[in-house]
Amino acid sequence: MEIVVCVCTFNPDRPLLGKVLESVAEQLPPGCPWSVLIVDNGSQPALAPSVLAPLRSANLPARIVRENRPGLIHARIRAIEETDSAWLLFIDDDNVLFRDYLK
Repeated sequence: MEIVVCVCTFNPDRPLLGKVLESVAEQLPPGCPWSVLIVDNGSQPALAPSVLAPLRSANLPARIVRENRPGLIHARIRAIEETDSAWLLFIDDDNVLFRDYLK
């Protein structure tokens, strides 16, 4: 069973998003596989793959998908459509997590 951590974002504060993703990358292992899915909800400019750097350096599977229909509900639906995992954890693009949050 895999947990997919989903971050939906629109024109994020790039330094703050970096801190959020760093906090995700520093999570203590939850005892099961997990990955990260970022849904770019029409940001201008679009999020570059380089935002995944903190996750990739922690060897976490991570990817970005784009959802052009505006609104958080469309972004969350897209996240659900993009995974077949039974467990999704949605976090906001401005929430820096405690190290044991995922655990």
